[in-house]
Amino acid sequence: MTNTQIHKRLNDDQVRLILTRYSNQELKAAEARGYLGLSKSRFYEVVRAFNTHSAPETFSIAYHRATPSRQIAPDIEQHILSELATEKEKSLTRAPYRPTATTTAILEI
Repeated sequence: MTNTQIHKRLNDDQVRLILTRYSNQELKAAEARGYLGLSKSRFYEVVRAFNTHSAPETFSIAYHRATPSRQIAPDIEQHILSELATEKEKSLTRAPYRPTATTTAILEI
């Protein structure tokens, strides 16, 4: 079995073709599993999903997230933005950096 996920290795048409040929008994389970690169249990899960799908020609193995990844909760995002605004105000009110003779000499070394 390969380490990459099936939806990254094969497109929907390839998977539908293999599963259709398996369903029509043109391929044995071991052959179909080999083509798909799936374990026995995962293969039968996909076969069950394919067989129970209302229209096999629209069956898809694409992965769909239930919730978006990398998303910050609105209240946390608002807190971050307010903290950034506070930091910006502080940096604008601070006196600008002016190197002294000592720091200039150190930087020249």
